[in-house]
Amino acid sequence: MTPVEDGAGLGGDWVHWLLDAARARLGMDVAWVSLFTEGNQLITSAVGDLASMNVVEGMSAPLEGSYCVRVLSGQLP
Repeated sequence: MTPVEDGAGLGGDWVHWLLDAARARLGMDVAWVSLFTEGNQLITSAVGDLASMNVVEGMSAPLEGSYCVRVLSGQLP
């Protein structure tokens, strides 16, 4: 079982701690770390109100049209 599969996320508790600190400081509802590979986004660690954004650690979604891709391409701030 990989760290993503067992719910620990990539890097474990310290990643969650850092994400939660950044999320709180920036006033965000959620924060996550993703890996972008072969046209997919794999969410490796996530904190906050995940249900409201339909985010689950270990989930994979197509990159095309994703929020992250739109931010990286300059379409969103």
